[in-house]
Amino acid sequence: MIGNAGNLLDRKDKVWTVGTLFQATPAWQLTFGYMTDKVDNEDSAGDTGKLSTFYAIADYSLSKRTDVYFDLDTTRAKGGEAGAGGVIMGFAGAPIVGGNNRTGAAVGLRVKF
Repeated sequence: MIGNAGNLLDRKDKVWTVGTLFQATPAWQLTFGYMTDKVDNEDSAGDTGKLSTFYAIADYSLSKRTDVYFDLDTTRAKGGEAGAGGVIMGFAGAPIVGGNNRTGAAVGLRVKF
């Protein structure tokens, strides 16, 4: 259950994801995917909603243990998942302020031990 505090109804999340990974070169790995979460009984009023996320990740290996990655994603919220006043509630139930759509980017350095 996700974000069900205070809900008198049994919240149901139907989550699925699909994606592909492509090894472009020995150093570059590309990932593309889509994830969706359809929610029934999001609150005690029985509202429904949906989150849809598209994402792309480029991963560059600097060595066997170290890589740098770049991530782009966009999420669209509909129905009750958009929340009151255009706040996307997100998969963990934490509000994401800024309307019914959210776009994010990340860059990171990873060292595997």
